[in-house]
Amino acid sequence: GKEDVRYLTVKSVTDHGICVSGSEPFHFDIHDYSIKACDQAAYEDEILRDNKIYLNIDYKHTGVGGDNGWTRNIHKEYL
Repeated sequence: GKEDVRYLTVKSVTDHGICVSGSEPFHFDIHDYSIKACDQAAYEDEILRDNKIYLNIDYKHTGVGGDNGWTRNIHKEYL
């Protein structure tokens, strides 16, 4: 995916598309498979792709873990 985006345009070869803009930066990724198909696959080559395009837009992310591996104690400056 791509981080710190403020404006995004995705168009088809026939010039149909979608525009997304935000006052705050966002993250996006685009794939030829759904999140569900990704979750159901154990390996990348098992992902069932279809004839659709999936655009995922996220406003905020949070880190995984913290100072140790068994608690979620993310410091405030990283939230």
